Amino acid sequence: MWIVYAILAALCWGSYATVSRVTMTPERVGMTVTVGPATMMMLGGIVIPFIIFFLVRQPELSLKWKLVWIGLGIVISLVVFLCMKETYQATNQALAFGFLQGILWAGGQIFSFLALSINAPIAALTPIYNMNTLVAIGWGLFFLKEFPSPDTRIIVVIGGILVVLGGIMAGMPGTIKSWFSPQKGA
Repeated sequence: MWIVYAILAALCWGSYATVSRVTMTPERVGMTVTVGPATMMMLGGIVIPFIIFFLVRQPELSLKWKLVWIGLGIVISLVVFLCMKETYQATNQALAFGFLQGILWAGGQIFSFLALSINAPIAALTPIYNMNTLVAIGWGLFFLKEFPSPDTRIIVVIGGILVVLGGIMAGMPGTIKSWFSPQKGA
């Protein structure tokens, strides 16, 4: 099951990179978003998933208090959202992409926590969720139409193949160990 969590983390983090690119592109969000507002929007998007994740996992809190704290997190995020809209004259599209950035990043982190909570081996987990590079490359190619120049295409393809091979090898530590262990009866 931890491999599924690792893959979901990779999907979230790879998508986060693409949404970050969209957030910082004036033609796509209808305004120029500088690093400060983009960071604030992302942090606003991080608050809700983390509050929900950590509160739901607290067995000593009653459902009533969990809902109160989740509601408080949503209200705080809404206040941040409204203040940013006024302060930065942000478009709704820019704010939506900014918050989506935070939600995707938090989602990747939560899936990573879930994998670790069921004793995923970190040496195998990390290369798998770092396949987010392939997700970002895929989104960049197909959604953003950011094709590498002809002289760097081979490097991108080789890098992608190496990332996939590394992820596969890390996901099968028992198999790799058997490759280097002496065979019985040999």
